[in-house]
Amino acid sequence: MLENMFSRGYEIEEKIRKGLKSDRKYTMILNFAQKPDEEEYYQLAKVSLGVLLFVGFIGFLVYLAFHYLLGR
Repeated sequence: MLENMFSRGYEIEEKIRKGLKSDRKYTMILNFAQKPDEEEYYQLAKVSLGVLLFVGFIGFLVYLAFHYLLGR
């Protein structure tokens, strides 16, 4: 099943590359792009989690401020 998924992904990639042959800028980007390695993936996950927690904390502070200022 996993091999089928990978082969299907490669087929889709080839169709995209053939469709974009006329536009060289996009094919250069596709050739340059690569899958992130494990360390890069975990670093991205940690940063995303940190941002999520920070935004949640700011939202909680806004909630507390309105709760106590408006007395509700």
